[in-house]
Amino acid sequence: MTLSLIDLAKYAAGSAARVSKTPLQDLSIEEARKVVNIVDNKKVKKEDEVAVTLQFGRRKLTLDAISSGATRLNVPKSNEVAVSASLATAVVNGEFDEAIKQAQEAITAAKLTASTKVDETTETDTITEPETVVTPEEKEALTEDTAETPVESSDEPNIDGLDLSSI
Repeated sequence: MTLSLIDLAKYAAGSAARVSKTPLQDLSIEEARKVVNIVDNKKVKKEDEVAVTLQFGRRKLTLDAISSGATRLNVPKSNEVAVSASLATAVVNGEFDEAIKQAQEAITAAKLTASTKVDETTETDTITEPETVVTPEEKEALTEDTAETPVESSDEPNIDGLDLSSI
């Protein structure tokens, strides 16, 4: 029994781990298509349904090619294989290229925002207040103004300045 590629595609519910060191936002569209996974995110209200999404890294792809604003397909379990195969074929054929590009742009924007926050934190950490320079005359005036307060002595034991008389 020989299966065609379309028949084999129905078994492809995901892909192997990505071995490329290229960041997702820098992948070409052909390489990015290979990274897209078909995932069951288990967020359905009915027991006989599955929620199928397209994942690109940690991001869900929009399914605007199917329905505007959709991010998942609630599919009966009996049709899950056929829907997954159709989605895999659509991804390979470039139907979701726009969604992939949007995800890559969002990843780039998130990385820029994160690096900007790090730069702002670094800048505020390195700002120091100007040193106050005290002249010798000012130093003498400060020491003369401070009066010494006498320390009372008592016969009661005292630990580190704590008054233990109330115990």
